[in-house]
Formats: sequence, structure tokens, C-alpha cells
Amino acid sequence: MEKRQLMCGDAYAFQGTERDVMFLSLVVAPRQGRRIATLTSARDERRFNVAASRARDQMWLFHTVTLNDLSPQCLRHQLLQYCQNPHIEMDPAHGINLEELAALARGPRDARSAPAPFESWFEVDVFVEIARRGYRVLPQYRFAGFFIDLLVEGMRGRLAVECDGDAWHGAERYQQDMARQRMLERCGLRFWRVRGSTFARDPAAALQELWDVLARGGIHPVGAEPSERPIEVRPTEGRSTADGPTMPGMQRPSPAGEPEEEDEDNQAEAVPEDDEGDDDHKRVASGLPMPSAVLPYSRWAPQPLPDPRTAGVDAIIGPLVSIIDAEGPMFCSVAYRIYVKAAGLQRVGRDIRSNLNRAVAAAIRQGLIVSTDELGMRDQISQVVRRSGVPPVKLRNRGPRSFHDIPPSEVVALVRELQASMPSLETEDLLGAILQIWEIGRTTSQIRERFAEILRRNP
Repeated sequence: MEKRQLMCGDAYAFQGTERDVMFLSLVVAPRQGRRIATLTSARDERRFNVAASRARDQMWLFHTVTLNDLSPQCLRHQLLQYCQNPHIEMDPAHGINLEELAALARGPRDARSAPAPFESWFEVDVFVEIARRGYRVLPQYRFAGFFIDLLVEGMRGRLAVECDGDAWHGAERYQQDMARQRMLERCGLRFWRVRGSTFARDPAAALQELWDVLARGGIHPVGAEPSERPIEVRPTEGRSTADGPTMPGMQRPSPAGEPEEEDEDNQAEAVPEDDEGDDDHKRVASGLPMPSAVLPYSRWAPQPLPDPRTAGVDAIIGPLVSIIDAEGPMFCSVAYRIYVKAAGLQRVGRDIRSNLNRAVAAAIRQGLIVSTDELGMRDQISQVVRRSGVPPVKLRNRGPRSFHDIPPSEVVALVRELQASMPSLETEDLLGAILQIWEIGRTTSQIRERFAEILRRNP
């Protein structure tokens, strides 16, 4: 299990991370005289979107029911139906009238700019050729704070197509483009480039390699995906497969009819605040992997802990240090929340905070942990703590943390990583890239203010 890095948990345990292969359990059964609960809430939708978008390569769904056992409005029904028949209809041209665009491309171009969102007529020409073959292609696709000329998507992968015109923009621009490509390749995106002069001489020959690259990458035209016969299952066993799905549109009508079985999964804890919002499912669907410099987030293994209201400082120090050892460097406030939850409590009240502060102070005096005032707040709960001997900065994926839970030094480390690859990156695009990498769905005013303060304190 350690060698293969196997993990087991609910949807929230995998939020902010990915795995090559995911096994999902959809095991449910009704009681006598009661039908299976219909999951339709926004919270259920977030859980299903997280669960169904963690796989980079394969997702296996184990289930004990058939579609006939579930309400068509239930998210379980939609996920199972999608896994049995994932070849949903998609518009290859992404809402663009292909014939009108081709007619514009055949007309005079000297005094006209390419129509939005394209940046050049060369991009238009390549887009038309790809879309006419039935591939789903998106122009000027935003990825990690950058724009890709054309992104070709399939059920099992995607490819960035860059259209290199013949106009020379200088060595600095070329170096920036190559640095951008290297950084995005570290994020898992593959590139294919075509030169304008090559395309102008023989478009068919220039794009022949592209069709081969797409086929080798398992990217096929819409409706031409290799078919796999759906597996018929008995009510008590079976499985169905799909590779890296993105959940289709969800409907949330009010459940009605006979009594439903209460679903314990509905009691899962809420998504962190920074992940809330309408863009959440879009963020999950993008599935942006971590750059190579970002380490996996290591979580403390939960275990029952002494009640911090009644236990002495000596009894609190050991468990608190073990949390900091596993997940630090971290804010004291985050360590306190983890401790309180493991102790079976709901919130960090004044008395609890005071007792935990005393335990942290004692651990610092004993040389077990180190405390740093990265925010200049002075109060203990706002300090960043880490185990003695551990480096002051550890660049990791987000894990269960919100943006405000991440130490400023870790944010700065990611900023430096991005700036090394793209020195000219503007502040807003820099923040956008960071939120993409850490899979935070939307940019709130609080996040902008926090990011600006971090940059001000770390120029």
C-alpha cells in the first residue's frame, strides 16, 4: 500500500488531488417498504463531481443496483448511466458556426483581423480543419493562467495545438513561449506545434502528424470513441467502467413519492469555504495536476484525542505535536481545528483555544516545535508552526486546506516557482495560475486581499 500510495476515503479525502486509477463504490440497497434515497442537492452534486473527476487514466465504478432501481433525477442514476454509456453528444466546434467561419476564412484578409476569440487567421484555418474532422476543439483555451491557441479534447485525453506564425517576435518572446510550454507540460498538458509556412505549402501534409498524435493519445472525433459494450449486472454484483468522466448537467427537482431510505453519506462535512460557488464543478472538471515541484499533501491519521477542556497541558502536547509533525508547517488555527475534531468537539472556543495555546507554548520551550509570525499578527493562533528540524517552507498541493489556511511562505514559494518559468507574468494572471494549481474554484475579494498582502510582505 505504501509503495503504490493507495488511499481510501470519501470524496473530500481526495479533494485537491488526483490518482491514475480510481475505484468508486456505489453500493446501496433499500429497506423493506422504502425505496433508495434520491440525491439531488447542491452538496451532493459537489461530492459527486469531486469523486468522478479524480482519475487521470481510469475510473472503475462498483455498484449493487441497476438504473431501474434508482430515480432518474438521482445523481447515482446519472453517474451509473454515464459510466455505462459515456459517449455523450458534444459540439465539435464548441458553439462556433463552422461554415460561416470557413466562408470568412476564404475571403480577403489583408485589412481584417481574425474574428474573436481567434488571434490570427492561421488559428482559424487550423481550427476549421480539426473541427471538420469531428474533433472537439476549443480556441484560446485558458489553462493555469495562460491561453492555449487550440485545445483538442477527447474522452481519454487532450492536446494543446500551438499555431506558430512566420512573424518573428524576437528571442525574448520565443523564450517566454518555450518557458510557458515547459511549465504547462509539467502540469500534464501535451503540446503539438505547426508552423504557418509548412501549413501554407500543404495543409494536409502539415496536419498529418497531428492526426497520428491524436490517435496515439486516445483522442478521437466526437462519436468515434472506441466502443465498449456496457456490462450487464445483477442486483448484487457487477461493475461498469468509464475513463475520467466529467459529470453532465445536473437537475435538482424535489423528491416525491414513497418514503426514501435515509442516506448516511449526506452527513459528510462541508466543502471548505474557498471552494464554494458556481464555478466549483468547472474547477473539478478541469482536473489540473500539480507541477512537479509541488509535493503531495500529507495528512495526519485521525485518532481519538483527550478533551482539551479537561486534559492537562502535558496530555495535549504529544497529540498536538503529532498533528504539526504530519501536516506542518501550518497555522496554529488549522492544527487546533484538527485537534478539536479528533476530540469529538465542534468548534475552537475561548477556553479550548487558551489551553491549546499553552500546550503550543510549552512545546516551543521544550524545543519540539518552532513558531514563525508570517502574518505579523502576534497572537499565537495566527502563528505558523512546524516540527523542529523541518524546513520552514514545504510546497505542497492544497489538500483539505482553504487558501487562507496555507502559510504565506508556501504561497510565496509557488509564486517563485511560477515566476522562474514566466518572469513577465502579471499579478492577476499569477493569482489565477495559483488558484488553478491549487484547484480553488473562484477568486474572492478576500483571496485577492490576502494575496496582495502576502506579496507586499514578500516583495
